Amino acid sequence: MTPLNSLEHKKVIFFDMNRTLLDPQQAFRDSFLETLQEYTGRWQENEDFAADKVLETYLEQWKKQRRSKGKTASPLEQIRRNCLTHAFQSIPIPNKERFLRTFWQQTQAKQDQSPRLYPDVRETLEQLHEKSYKLAIISNGSKLKQEQQLKHLNLQALIPDQHLFSSQQGGLRKPNPQLFRHALQTLRIPATQAVMVGDSWNNDIVGATNAGMDAIWIRPLHTNKQSSHRKLGSRQVMLIRHFSQLNQLL
Repeated sequence: MTPLNSLEHKKVIFFDMNRTLLDPQQAFRDSFLETLQEYTGRWQENEDFAADKVLETYLEQWKKQRRSKGKTASPLEQIRRNCLTHAFQSIPIPNKERFLRTFWQQTQAKQDQSPRLYPDVRETLEQLHEKSYKLAIISNGSKLKQEQQLKHLNLQALIPDQHLFSSQQGGLRKPNPQLFRHALQTLRIPATQAVMVGDSWNNDIVGATNAGMDAIWIRPLHTNKQSSHRKLGSRQVMLIRHFSQLNQLL
């Protein structure tokens, strides 16, 4: 994979956080099972109980009810409660409503405290850092939460706190190009020497190109196994399937 000429002179690589660096689905699965294991001893004699089975039942119900959400007026909280109720139907729960509420709160807390990286992210970031790129984050999430996540993942040496730019600063949110320009100005870098990497076409790619940056769109379902190239206005956009392909492009 040959790097594009437009990517040869980049000095700063901005990343989206959630669903680009972080895998929220894996974090949820791990947190769900960890919370469930804390209750396992109560149901060991129940032959129908299996933690993996409970999780898969929940996920199947979630997909099914989310697909049909447009046909109902049920809020997400009610849909979630319905899915949990279905998943736990074979388990003897004394106070189901209270248990479901507590279980969900514990799972969410664990997920927030235990982020998971996608495969190859750490290795790729280290390789890019060794090539003297500055690494930074532009996200619609909480800066404090991002700082905690990077600290938990031991990534602060690669992405220091002063390289985190969040939607809470000035009330700007992606895809507003002002958030991208604010990041560029803070790092004292022209847009032409930066590139944005993200999974959201509108928030990450359109937002970055409107601020004068080139962009790399991570799209796992892209049919081409190699990278592909397109233009968005006057800016260059690369499409890749895997995070590790960044090291071949840059």
